[in-house]
Amino acid sequence: MKNSILHILFFCLCTSVYAQKKQEVLDFINHLPTIEYGVLPFWTGTTLDEDQDLVKSFAHAFPYSYKDTINSINNHLMSLALCDSSYVIVKGKKVTIEMKNVAFEKKYDFGKWSYKGSKHEYYPGLYASAKSIFNNRYYVVYFWTSSTTQGVYCYSVVFDFYGNLLSYQHLDFWILDFPYYPFDNPKNYVRWTDYPHTVVRYLPNNLILAKDIAVTEGGGIYELSVLKDNGHYEVLKSWKEIGNLEKVPTGEYMNYISDMSFDSECKNNCKVDVKIPFVVHDRDGYCNIREKADGKSPILRTINDGDMVWGRYLANGWVKIDFTVDKKGVMREGGYIHSSRLENLYNEDTEHIKAISLEEWKKQLKE
Repeated sequence: MKNSILHILFFCLCTSVYAQKKQEVLDFINHLPTIEYGVLPFWTGTTLDEDQDLVKSFAHAFPYSYKDTINSINNHLMSLALCDSSYVIVKGKKVTIEMKNVAFEKKYDFGKWSYKGSKHEYYPGLYASAKSIFNNRYYVVYFWTSSTTQGVYCYSVVFDFYGNLLSYQHLDFWILDFPYYPFDNPKNYVRWTDYPHTVVRYLPNNLILAKDIAVTEGGGIYELSVLKDNGHYEVLKSWKEIGNLEKVPTGEYMNYISDMSFDSECKNNCKVDVKIPFVVHDRDGYCNIREKADGKSPILRTINDGDMVWGRYLANGWVKIDFTVDKKGVMREGGYIHSSRLENLYNEDTEHIKAISLEEWKKQLKE
């Protein structure tokens, strides 16, 4: 009896210590500003400079300073939060998130920063900018790091309300124009961009489309992911569209072809149809996907308002579907849908999803 009581007391003590450690993670998260899920704490697009010329820019939603870096505490917090449920899903399989995936490492020693004839140290920094609440059950925390003065890499980490780390998603990675000195100068909150490595857009149904840019060849590799209701990211599909973009007029519509001659894996026909992204808009709440591009053709299935479609136009106004994704993250291939039920989200200049304006983004942040 005495031994049983001691065992119970020991268990309670261990549980209390464990909970206190997790509370460190929750305290850190709760200190961050909250933004609506589906809005990112950074923005990329076109702005006007002082001379009223259009320039491509990267904007932070929240001010930051050197004292906000979490270089010294990140690895401690992540070690507390990692658990048996820390994973992402790739090709239907769980891939465990390890400490090396979320640890902060000073990968580059940038040395001295020249400013007005003097030399100053540059310190790579890791920042946590904001959090979103997903499904009233999870925190999505947004991080960004500046490994060099010009490189900015962003990612998100999902935690449950108990402080456990559940999943991880890479976001944008940009090379920006050289910053003002010092690095936390307010002028650096909006900076011109040099070129992107990765650009990410949120889509309906908790989908995330990332494009890894092929800087020299053009185009890139696309990866479609979803944040599942259980708080884990799953990679649904990836595909290549590397090379010069060619316009293909199709009736009153425009399709595109990617010339993948630069791709080392391409052997024969190196031109592929670009998958155009659409979102369904139908006041009935759903519309039909048919066997052929004809309103009298048999119905294969229905698709709901707000679901996503990837495909290409036909001259008769229909869209040949490559694949669709519903709000549960279920992907299905094939069929035809009329273009009058779709909104085209493609931007041929960026070969990616259309970006919202800076003003729209600021409005979303306030909401």
